[in-house]
Amino acid sequence: MKACMIVKDKGVAVKKAARMPQQTLRDRVLGKHDPVNSGNETLFSREEERTLVEHLKARANLGYSLTNVFTQRLAVEMAYELGKKRLRTTQ
Repeated sequence: MKACMIVKDKGVAVKKAARMPQQTLRDRVLGKHDPVNSGNETLFSREEERTLVEHLKARANLGYSLTNVFTQRLAVEMAYELGKKRLRTTQ
């Protein structure tokens, strides 16, 4: 975002201002990319995400190891329980 402003406001060359792929910066300067609304929709609400984070913090404080795989599995289980994701059935 800062690099985009430098290019627009100060006329600095994209190549010099870029700390990201140059094409991405060019797209932002030309208004082809909205950095505020980019990315996918989130699955959890802020409150649901906060609940997940608090659960993970509590486990960490008890000395449990929190791997990426464990965190992802816990999030998937939470999504199932909230009805936000359906279990895949194998046939």
